[in-house]
Amino acid sequence: MTELTITPRQVSPLQNYAEQIVIEDQTSLDDASDHLSRAKALLKQVVTYKESKTKPLNVTLALIRDETRPLEDALKQAITAISDKMTVFGTRQLIDRKATEDAIAARVAPGRGNLSLDTASKRIEALPELANTAETASGSLQFVPHKTFKVMNVVLLANHSAEYVEPNMVAIRKAMYAGIENLPGVLYTVEMRPKTNLK
Repeated sequence: MTELTITPRQVSPLQNYAEQIVIEDQTSLDDASDHLSRAKALLKQVVTYKESKTKPLNVTLALIRDETRPLEDALKQAITAISDKMTVFGTRQLIDRKATEDAIAARVAPGRGNLSLDTASKRIEALPELANTAETASGSLQFVPHKTFKVMNVVLLANHSAEYVEPNMVAIRKAMYAGIENLPGVLYTVEMRPKTNLK
C-alpha cells in the first residue's frame, strides 16, 4: 500500500457511533457488529499502510541498535559498577561518622573518665569533614541523601495495611487459567467480549 486512502471523514462517524451506541436487542447488536467490523477493517488498512512505511525504518534502526548495543551495555555496566561502589563508600563513611558521634555522645556524663557536654560537642565538631564531593576536569560529584527501603516481611506489611501490597496480576492470571479460581481476596468473573471475523 503506497498511499493512505482512509480519511478522518471515514473515521469520525464510527467514533460518534461508538460514543452514542446503546445495545439493547438483536437489531442494535447486529448494527454494532457491522460498525465494529467496518472499524476493524479500516484499522487493518491503516496499520498495513503504517507498516509499509515503518518496516524499512525498523530494519535500519535494528542495524544501528545492533551496532551500538555492545558499547552502550559496556558503558552502562561500568557506570553502574562505579556508582554502586561510590554509594557503598558514601554510605559507609556516613555510618562510621554516626557511630563515632554516638560513641562520643555515650560518654557524656558527670564524673571522672566521662565527657562534659561541651567537650563532646567540640570533639564532634572537630571530626574531619566527610568526602561528600569530588571535582575533576571531566566533571563533578556530590553525595546526596536518598531514602530507600526493603520489605522484610510481606505478611506483617499486609496485616498493617493492604495499600502497601501490590498483587502479582500475572501470577493470579496464570493460576486462573490453570483452573485455580479460589484465591482469597480475588473476585472471579466472566466477561463476554466481542470477537469479530472480517469478511
